[in-house]
Amino acid sequence: MSRGLAQSASSTPFDLRNRRLNYAPSDFDRTHVFQANWVWELPFGRGHRLGRDWGGVLQRLLSGWELAGIGTIESGRPFTVYSPANTISQVVRTPANCLGCTPHMGQIHLDTLGGVTTNFYFTPAQIAAFSTPAPGQSSNVGRNAFRLGAFKDLDISFGKVTKITERQKFGLRLEVQNLTNSVMYDLLESTTFNSPVFGRLNPTNIATTSNPRRMQIAAKYSF
Repeated sequence: MSRGLAQSASSTPFDLRNRRLNYAPSDFDRTHVFQANWVWELPFGRGHRLGRDWGGVLQRLLSGWELAGIGTIESGRPFTVYSPANTISQVVRTPANCLGCTPHMGQIHLDTLGGVTTNFYFTPAQIAAFSTPAPGQSSNVGRNAFRLGAFKDLDISFGKVTKITERQKFGLRLEVQNLTNSVMYDLLESTTFNSPVFGRLNPTNIATTSNPRRMQIAAKYSF
C-alpha cells in the first residue's frame, strides 16, 4: 500500500467504505498490444527460385542472406493526476477534477519554463482545466484517467552465412536495436497539477522507457 501522491498510491483505497472510487484501469494496463517476430531467408541461391544455377563464386556471395526482426506496439500506460488536497482520506491525495478532459489529450511538445525550453506533456490551456475537488468530494475523472504515449520498438538483424568448405562456415550479422530511434517517455516530473513543474519531462534527467538506437556487427567462423 502506498501513501501520498506516488503513482502507486492511487491503488490504495481512497475510502474504505466506497471501493468503487478506485475503479479504473490497472497501473500496468496496456489496452492494445501487438507483437511480431519473423525470420526470412532471402530467396537467392541453391534451392531457391532465383540463382539456383549460379556458379560457386556467386553462390558464396549472394546466397545465405537472412533478415530477422522483432516488432512491438503497445498502448500507453495510464497515470493519475493529483490535486494538492486530501479531500477524502489523509492517507492518499485526491485525484484532480478535470473539465472536458480526455484520456489521450496530453501530447509531447516543447514549452518554456524559467527560461529553459524542454518537453511538456500538457499545454497551459490543458493545465488550466484541472482543479481541486471540494472537501469530502472525489475527482470527476478518478484515478488513472490519462494515458502516456504509445510504446513502439523495432529490432532487426541482417546477416549472411557463407559456406567455405564442407566443415567450415563464416557468418556475418548486423544487429540494430530500436531501428526507428523512437523515444517513449515515462511519467511526468510532477503529477500534481498545481506544481510549477506539472506536466514537464525533467530536462536534466528525462526518464524514458526505451533505449536509443544501437547497432553492432558480429562475425562468427565455424570449423
